[in-house]
Amino acid sequence: MVASWSSIALRTDTYQGKSEQAPRGRALVKAHFERSLDLFGVTAWEVCEPDLAEFFIDRAHRTPTACR
Repeated sequence: MVASWSSIALRTDTYQGKSEQAPRGRALVKAHFERSLDLFGVTAWEVCEPDLAEFFIDRAHRTPTACR
């Protein structure tokens, strides 16, 4: 998770995997993915300063996924 977000947020290229894929080959339902983005946003606002929360939420929404 740290390597994935380091690559997304800081462009470190430390993560070469496919973070948008569901674990163990399970299909990722679009509604579930959207819900996870909502929960991520709530958590970001709870634990980050406002400018960082906005940054992480923006990056999360930009991350490509097959569910969109």
